[in-house]
Amino acid sequence: NELPRDVQIYWEAKENGKLTHKRRDQGILYGRGGEMLVHTFQGDIFSYVFENVRYYVTAPKRSEDAYIVLNADEEDILVRCTSSVRCMANRGQIFEIIVKPSWAPQGAARFLALVRNKYYDMVPVRDDQNG
Repeated sequence: NELPRDVQIYWEAKENGKLTHKRRDQGILYGRGGEMLVHTFQGDIFSYVFENVRYYVTAPKRSEDAYIVLNADEEDILVRCTSSVRCMANRGQIFEIIVKPSWAPQGAARFLALVRNKYYDMVPVRDDQNG
């Protein structure tokens, strides 16, 4: 869950391929990095409410895609970094990393968890923009 707050997750019942709006509580997913393991079948639909809007997510078709990142309507997650190198003129320069969970949900979730846990603090990054 990359949302700033906890969300309640619900399994959505279907009849003849249509949602019945009968929901089964699956638990709370904590904000900013919370994870939840749900045993489900491909095509099952889950929902959550964020800022008074109900969002729906569908269980992936393949097991290797079994990660879903909750981010409401946002497709990308922006990670803002600040340069802290002492001897360079670019000290304090801000650069951004755009994370696209739709490309690799598990990789995005892992990268964001590492950022939250300060794994990348003080890690050298080479700026190849200038050659």
